[in-house]
Amino acid sequence: MDLSEVLQQLTDGAGVSGAEVGTAKVIEKYLSKYGKTYTDRLGNLICELDGEGEPFLLSAHMDRVGMIVTYITDEGFLRVDNCGRIDNRTLCAQQVTVHAKEELKGVVISTPPHLQGADTKRKALNTNEALIDIGLSAERARELVALGDRVTVDSAFLSLAGDRFACHAFDDRAGVASIIYALEILRE
Repeated sequence: MDLSEVLQQLTDGAGVSGAEVGTAKVIEKYLSKYGKTYTDRLGNLICELDGEGEPFLLSAHMDRVGMIVTYITDEGFLRVDNCGRIDNRTLCAQQVTVHAKEELKGVVISTPPHLQGADTKRKALNTNEALIDIGLSAERARELVALGDRVTVDSAFLSLAGDRFACHAFDDRAGVASIIYALEILRE
């Protein structure tokens, strides 16, 4: 099993909290090799294995932090709030994907520094103060984007030196990869 390939496939999808269906399908593809898989009414993906001995549980999150659209301004900008915990210090000028009727690219914008008051210049941008510019008129934005649509910060899977990797969603998806790897070892 190529663990880097597993990690890359697990981190390719959005899967923001409350919208993990696509991520669950990727994970299920791996888990179905080891046992019976199903999704419960809360959206949890479960894999049951037959075996002898005491039952045990391996558990990991499959979601990732992101944002949720809360408002569309008259200029076509999107207001958002956290869906999970984003480090606001890294938010400004980030490229994002809005997971709407179609995937839309955007960028996080804020009030330019020369228009900010002295009290806000040195503060990190709060997520609910940020705007996302998707380059559309308000009318077109409202046709494509619904309140509640999820937004993810774009981040490519990086292979670093020393067999290390970096990417968004590692906090939860690395746990999922660990379970898949453990099941592979148990199967051997």
